[in-house]
Amino acid sequence: MLSVKVSRFYRPEDVPEVSLSLISQERLEMNFPVEPSPEVLSRELFTSETTAFHSISSLRGKCSITFVKDIRSLGDCDLSKENTFFSCLSYNQESSRLASVQGEIRVGASYQAKLPAEASCSVADEPDRDELLYRPGMIDPSTEDKYIKLARSFRMFAMMETRMMDTEKHSRVSDLLFDDALTTLHRCGYKFDEALKEMNANDKLLSADANFMTVEDTKKFCKGIKTIGKNFMRISRELLPLHSRTSRPASTELLDYASASEGEMETLEAEKAAQYACHHCYGSKSRDWHHAGRDGLLLCSDCRLFYKKYGQLRPVDRPSTVPPCLVQAQSFQRRR
Repeated sequence: MLSVKVSRFYRPEDVPEVSLSLISQERLEMNFPVEPSPEVLSRELFTSETTAFHSISSLRGKCSITFVKDIRSLGDCDLSKENTFFSCLSYNQESSRLASVQGEIRVGASYQAKLPAEASCSVADEPDRDELLYRPGMIDPSTEDKYIKLARSFRMFAMMETRMMDTEKHSRVSDLLFDDALTTLHRCGYKFDEALKEMNANDKLLSADANFMTVEDTKKFCKGIKTIGKNFMRISRELLPLHSRTSRPASTELLDYASASEGEMETLEAEKAAQYACHHCYGSKSRDWHHAGRDGLLLCSDCRLFYKKYGQLRPVDRPSTVPPCLVQAQSFQRRR
């Protein structure tokens, strides 16, 4: 069956009398070139945002509606034909108000924004907001090059034992080091020995920080995002226990992940997933597990969504063998 989308128009008798009286009073104060006759005004309709779908068999005819910006320009419309109407106002059924469809530019002091008082001081009177980090020409260029080379050598030696990725090491000995070295040199008053000593102290702190992600840590983190989601505390606890600044968790179930390959990680995840199974379809793979149903059974996402939508468990073809985790759960309940 074919259906059409229909926009609803309201007739004057569909609009409350209060709204019509306000519009009529406003129109009495207008200056019309030609006063519209009651027959013409009876052809006025009011637009709305209400739409509905109806069967094509319910259509009874066709009419023509002309949208007018202002009712004073109504003389330009030809309303002599049958089933011809005009509209210049919109009706909101919720607020029972009539409003103009076209926007209006309001002119006058009451519609203009009020400008704040002129500032008493200019930007030139304010203190300098910039901070000087380095002034070229304060030391000899050869001494400056020697200082940069020594700072880079010390930092490369300090980061040899760190666990950070190669890309991060490269960035810390190139642009970041050049910026740190010049800023430190300016802070030390362009004294070669003091600046180099402070850079060495910073490099020791940098090498002592073990909270850098290696390539293996990055793989584990990406795998945790895919399998666990954005539960960063759980990812840090289960997949990256050695990466955390806090003490290790009490559970030693996954502490050997640092030396595990991707195949071993998948095996561990499969063993962990086998601990849960849906009590209805016996499935062991699900994004989440929920207790639902009349008996509060543990259900997978598909069974739970079906029960939530239809109020009953979905029809499934369960395997003949019961998952081991469900057998253990049933035996535990019998003991209780």
